[in-house]
Amino acid sequence: MAQPIPLLAVRGSDGTSLLSGPTCEPLANFNRDARPSRCVTFSRDGSLFGWCNGHSVSVVRCADGSLLSTFDLPKTSVLKISPQNTVLATWQPYSKAQDSAQGDPNLQLWDVQSGQLLKALFQKKMESWCPSWSADEQIAVRSVNNELHFYENNDFNTIANKLHMQKVSDFTLSPGGGAQQGVCLRPGQ
Repeated sequence: MAQPIPLLAVRGSDGTSLLSGPTCEPLANFNRDARPSRCVTFSRDGSLFGWCNGHSVSVVRCADGSLLSTFDLPKTSVLKISPQNTVLATWQPYSKAQDSAQGDPNLQLWDVQSGQLLKALFQKKMESWCPSWSADEQIAVRSVNNELHFYENNDFNTIANKLHMQKVSDFTLSPGGGAQQGVCLRPGQ
């Protein structure tokens, strides 16, 4: 069985394109977005492609170029699709109105298939903005100040566990499940 041909996403001043493999021919089923993109991402398995064009975030199936979801998120700066293609994480710069004590949540987690918002959270800094998932998505971890918040089965409404450590500047979660699961921490300066 032949291996699938990798795709190449190109974002430039003339918009966003998907090209097919080494020939760099435009993907026949993908309608090039003429608006310049802020960010682009593929899912881990390459079956989904997402981008923000300054007006909205879109996710398409790479196999046929069909639109899976569109989100009205013009300020999105970065985005990521979870390992099993179930959650789209989007982040935009934190801001608040002068008359507001706290701004709007700027880290949003979306169900990729339905387009429903799963959870909106505050993540002021772009550093470590995105939750880290195990490959099977049974565990997700996100950094909140000096804590790591653990979630199970993409239920971001319930914190399953918290790990409090001083001066954690970064962390990574291994992709393995069960007894192989581990978190690596990098101490802060």
